[in-house]
Amino acid sequence: MRSATERFDRLETAVRDILTHLHDPDYHPDELLYDVLGCGPAGGVGRAQFAVTQAIDEMAPAGDGVADSHSRRIYDVLVSRYQLKLTQEETAERLHLSVRHLNRVQREAAHLLARHLWDRWLKAGGPGYTSRADYTHRPVDPVDAAAEPPQWQAQIREEWTSLQSSSGAAVADLAETMAGALVVVHAALAAEGVAVDLAPLDKHVSVAVHPAVLRQILLSLTGALAHGMGSGSIVWRVEYREASCDLVICSRDEAATGAVDVESARALVSLCGGRLSVDKEPGGVEIRVTLPRAHDGRLIVVAADDNVDLLSLFASYCTGTPYRIIPVSSGQQAMEAVAEHHPDIILLDVMLPDIDGWDLLMNLHANPGTRDIPVIVCSVIADEHLVLSLGAVAYLRKPVWRKQLLDALGSVATQLPGVCREAD
Repeated sequence: MRSATERFDRLETAVRDILTHLHDPDYHPDELLYDVLGCGPAGGVGRAQFAVTQAIDEMAPAGDGVADSHSRRIYDVLVSRYQLKLTQEETAERLHLSVRHLNRVQREAAHLLARHLWDRWLKAGGPGYTSRADYTHRPVDPVDAAAEPPQWQAQIREEWTSLQSSSGAAVADLAETMAGALVVVHAALAAEGVAVDLAPLDKHVSVAVHPAVLRQILLSLTGALAHGMGSGSIVWRVEYREASCDLVICSRDEAATGAVDVESARALVSLCGGRLSVDKEPGGVEIRVTLPRAHDGRLIVVAADDNVDLLSLFASYCTGTPYRIIPVSSGQQAMEAVAEHHPDIILLDVMLPDIDGWDLLMNLHANPGTRDIPVIVCSVIADEHLVLSLGAVAYLRKPVWRKQLLDALGSVATQLPGVCREAD
């Protein structure tokens, strides 16, 4: 029997390894990591990667945080290096660290993430140790263990609850989310001889589900279908109803055998207030997932900044919220995006490479076609009075954390015509 210290060391190594493969569909994690995350290898690496991503989100400091606080820095390193896939140089510049210092923080961040997962596992009764300080092995009573619901179900509920509480109103754009999931599926099934196609979708239709959850449902069900196929094809399509949408995943394979395991996806669908059904027919299987449509459309936010990494960060901040970021990196692109998308809100940096942001702000305020679009200035320039006097409705000083951005967007959104307060 391995000691708890040896098991934790093995877990820490596995955590460091999966962090470097967080977006690799062909990666095979350590089995211990699957146990600690509460998901089995049968569910595929995507479930493990999703669970690690959520564990990183659980480490976000409460409240606004302090820019140079240790916990904030640990969280920002995990997000920047692994969730956003920024290079060490890009991360060091963004967090105002030397690369040498970043290496130390990065090692500590992986260690603390492993400790977080370990402590959570202990709390759930994982390996049978009473606490982190008491590493003496204690056998689990098989009767008590059998009386508990399956650990993977409890883990799914816990992760879903954490995601909902951290994201507020969860909304997924169907076309955007399904197209992104299809890229992952193609990479995962490239060597399996199974083709996956997406039927044309209506644009700007949203469901009341977090994009990460919707993507996981699609990956899980498609993987389950492909598992029993020798070859053939799978098609995704959407059927639209007034209050819901049906996501239909169909396999076509005369040689398909065996049952289709949809239980983990069914648990997620149920938590989202949806339904899942499986119909087997000669030559294939049809899985139908019914999900509620979002009551209010997503609010379009044109974000203008010459720092593309910051634009990616803003987009990640708004994942699973009612806000859809349209990123642009110049003043000219900002004007074109405003004309094309008719945004609800504009997020503007006044230091742009081609057009002075102050001029752009005044032009937006003076133009009858854009003066009613609220502008939030986001800049290192600390002159809130000037910003507001030139027509902006709010000011954010960089660096901007997730809660600050969402609070500002929510405050502005509640003043928009026809937008209910749930938007914030």
